[in-house]
Amino acid sequence: MYAPPPSDPPADGFGAIRAAACVAAFVTMLALDGINSTLLVVNRGAVAGSFAAIPDEIAWLNIAYLAAKITAFALSPRLAERFGPWRVLLAASLGLALATAALGLTADAFWSAVACRVAQGALGGLLLVTGQSLVFALQPTRRQPLLQALLALPIVVLPTTIAPALHGWSTDAHAWQLLFLLSGAIGMLGSGVLAIAGGQDRPDRSTRLPGAGVCVLLALATTGFVYVLQKGARYDWFDDPDFVDACLWTLLAFAGLVLALARSKAPLFSTAVFRDARFSFGFCATFAAGFVLFGSASAISLFAANVLQLAPVHVGQITLSSSIMVALGLLSAGLVIQYTRARVELPIPVGIVLFMTGMWLLSHATPDSGRSELAVATWCRGLGMGALFMSLTMLTLGHVKQGLKAHGVALFNLGRQVGGLAGSAFVLSWLEWRVPAHMTVLSQYLVAGRPAVETSRAALASALVAHGVDASQGPVAALAVLARALGRQSAARAFDELFLGLGAFFLVAIPVLVAIRIVLERAQRRRSQPA
Repeated sequence: MYAPPPSDPPADGFGAIRAAACVAAFVTMLALDGINSTLLVVNRGAVAGSFAAIPDEIAWLNIAYLAAKITAFALSPRLAERFGPWRVLLAASLGLALATAALGLTADAFWSAVACRVAQGALGGLLLVTGQSLVFALQPTRRQPLLQALLALPIVVLPTTIAPALHGWSTDAHAWQLLFLLSGAIGMLGSGVLAIAGGQDRPDRSTRLPGAGVCVLLALATTGFVYVLQKGARYDWFDDPDFVDACLWTLLAFAGLVLALARSKAPLFSTAVFRDARFSFGFCATFAAGFVLFGSASAISLFAANVLQLAPVHVGQITLSSSIMVALGLLSAGLVIQYTRARVELPIPVGIVLFMTGMWLLSHATPDSGRSELAVATWCRGLGMGALFMSLTMLTLGHVKQGLKAHGVALFNLGRQVGGLAGSAFVLSWLEWRVPAHMTVLSQYLVAGRPAVETSRAALASALVAHGVDASQGPVAALAVLARALGRQSAARAFDELFLGLGAFFLVAIPVLVAIRIVLERAQRRRSQPA
């Protein structure tokens, strides 16, 4: 069995400095992965235009990245055991830096860009699992809350707040490729620090890796799963025959994967990690946390772009405004857990209440809302998400045995990623369903001949003519303005319902999670009782 590095830090000062340098370099590489994960959040149009790609094609840049990352999460624990976590971490860091820079050089080669995204996703997944596991090994348990809060900054804060702002700046000021070129250069420095300050491995050559058949079926199943969630709203789910065929092929791939794993002598994960009721509960809870985290981030960005009609740089600034509060929530929860005797679960209800408050405030937004009006709502959401994820991380991974840490980290991040995919799919499906419904209702009040409608149309026509529109085209242009206003109002009403629904999500999730925890704790007590 794989023998992990010692959990206690080196006693000498040089060893402590080396450990700190490794953690800093790892955080830098996680930030690089966070930037990669947010491609197309605010600059989809610019990226599609540079490749002359249609929306269905450009979506593969995200599908390829996410599918490769989920696949890597599943394979990382066994790879770390077989080759050693430091070797895997160094290889993933260097490869990630090169793949990031390579994406910035694919100016018009679309499928080369897709290949770069596959590499970014796979290497980012390997980096996260091995690196976070090593952080648990490098420092004692008493220091982990603040360390895990530090790691959560690039994992949670950067993809949902800072990275969209960076993408917006790069797209508006220069070109979207510039950010990836700069990130690749910084990543080379981070991987160099890891190569110099990294530790020694004690790999277990007897560890069996999953066979080629299992890896292929895993890649096919995850690709199909991501495709279904990403494109479901686009094809109105099961109304399109081709999409139904894709769902069937995905189910067949999952069935084949289950059969292959049942016959394989090398399982992907060790089932021993689930014997801890706290880990099993946290693994279930991270799906819900990922759902609301990524779902709300997607909804806020879409609202700013489509309803407020802001430029990419301003969309990024809205998400950036909450980054300080997310960081504050993470660090505050880490301090409470590390330096007080409070239970590790204490920040969870506080985070939930703050998140629900932020979503309730966002549900009052209108097409005329400004960035300052959204600030308080996004701050509440950010502070709540920070506290929630910090507590969940320590609750889930804090008591996992060191030899099983890589399995726990992989499963925890897998749950967060899958929950995030489900949250984003829910947001898109909700908008596809509710925006036309609101437009149908509101259009009933814009019937030609109604005094209020005719008065507004005449006033708009006069204003447009005064600003240079031809007099004969004034009524037609006024009608177009009213139609756009109708679309924005319909979208605003749909987003208001969406924000309120995301806030109310925990009203359903909390009872379910409490019931799951009760069942898991009772099962663990029964296992611990002597026969």
